[in-house]
Amino acid sequence: MKETLKNAEEFLQDSRILQKKGSIGHATSLAILGFEEAHKAYLISLFHPIFDGLVSEDYRKELKSQFTKHQWKQLGAKEFRTGLELLLKSGELSDDVRDRLGIPSLSEMESDTDYAFSMRLNKMKNDGFYTDPFRKPFWCPSGIRDETLKSVQSLTETQIKSIKRTLVGITRANLIPDAIIQSIRDELSKPLLILKESQKDEIINMEELEDKLSKSSDAGKIITSVLKSYIANERFKLIEKEQKKLQTQSD
Repeated sequence: MKETLKNAEEFLQDSRILQKKGSIGHATSLAILGFEEAHKAYLISLFHPIFDGLVSEDYRKELKSQFTKHQWKQLGAKEFRTGLELLLKSGELSDDVRDRLGIPSLSEMESDTDYAFSMRLNKMKNDGFYTDPFRKPFWCPSGIRDETLKSVQSLTETQIKSIKRTLVGITRANLIPDAIIQSIRDELSKPLLILKESQKDEIINMEELEDKLSKSSDAGKIITSVLKSYIANERFKLIEKEQKKLQTQSD
């Protein structure tokens, strides 16, 4: 995981070197490769023993096969979705960057929205590397704008920071005795199962979800509290965004 994250950082560094030389297209593509590599580091973390029992072996087996085929890079896949959620939850990605790259907010995220973002990012990566003589007008990598490059670099930098926090957490967890780790797993198992049920539409509304979580365990009560806080924060952001739009229209 550390080496993969280091590789992501090197892609970003190389992107900035090319940016200084005026090679905006190639710099953009390298920044996107850095984002993909950082996301791969996150997926690798799911194989760490700390997640034994929380991440199923079937899921790990499926994920491992996707690594060899590069299928995890297909951003419509659930593996990418979890990484994208992790990035957005970090709260460090500016609204300007999200809007410019077409990244959905957590409240807007559905399979079709994150897939649309995936296609856009993958197309941008190819546009940054290659010419297209059959496109009208003729396309070459220099067509990518500097503000687009900066947005992609910001995206990659934010993802790297987010994954680094995960790595720090895993490193600290290695110092915790196995007995305590197991008790934490046991405490989390019930609320995690309830959250999985909600994703399958087995829980039909938020009140039911909150009720089941709060009754499951002490961890479930904490998750319920965080969930309520998050939903309130997302609603506030949406209201604030709409107010800005209305103000811009009135101006």
